[in-house]
Amino acid sequence: MTLNTKIDETYDYRRAIDGINGLTDNWNNLLDYFAQNSKVSGFLQEQVEEEQKKAQIILQNKDVAEVIYKAEKHPYFSGQIRSALYYAIDEKPDMEIFKKYWNKISALFDDTKPKNGHLLRRALLVFGDYTLPVAEYRTLCVDEPNEKSSTPGMKRLFSSRSINVKQLLDELDLNNSIEEQLKKGVEVTFEGGLGTWADRYLLINQLYVRFKEGKFVVTNTTNTVLFETLSETFFQTSTDDPLAKVSEYLLKMP
Repeated sequence: MTLNTKIDETYDYRRAIDGINGLTDNWNNLLDYFAQNSKVSGFLQEQVEEEQKKAQIILQNKDVAEVIYKAEKHPYFSGQIRSALYYAIDEKPDMEIFKKYWNKISALFDDTKPKNGHLLRRALLVFGDYTLPVAEYRTLCVDEPNEKSSTPGMKRLFSSRSINVKQLLDELDLNNSIEEQLKKGVEVTFEGGLGTWADRYLLINQLYVRFKEGKFVVTNTTNTVLFETLSETFFQTSTDDPLAKVSEYLLKMP
């Protein structure tokens, strides 16, 4: 750990303490205070928004308080339940939907790490590029929930509003083996020979995926082009995420 890192952590800690001290006048009615979207300093905005939304839900229907409090006890997430919360919110919170998503999320993690971590990462990639940025790179996310390495962890991914996470959760059935469901994924084989001019491709359900001349191309067994992303140049990128586009196309195929 560098000196600058220690200074940053100390500064963040002091800001958090100052933010908590700023709530002293509202100790007796914190739920009401948060429910009014009151300003709180020293914490990430997404953390504040989560607490505000939970306060609003509990005040509207105190019967759901126990559901929220129980979810917050999961050791890996340390009270962060925002993904399931946001997935369940449209015009008004649907706590049955919340419980459905949270039960699936909690089933994927034990106290300190994700269960079947490698399988989980592979299954997520079926639904697209879920990786999170770290400096100028991207990461598949570490297990460590407290992110001591400063690299985003699975806790952060599953506490976000990731569409890839939601798609995976929608596919899971808690009445069947989670491990077996994660193993299924999309069956993919890599074909190609040695040599500079060899034809290399992924074979997915009788579809051939190649990356040629700066674009992804999907063809069938008769070599008919079914889908392709636009070519990318140094100065212009046709799409922010061409891999996600081709993945989305493949997932829609029967």
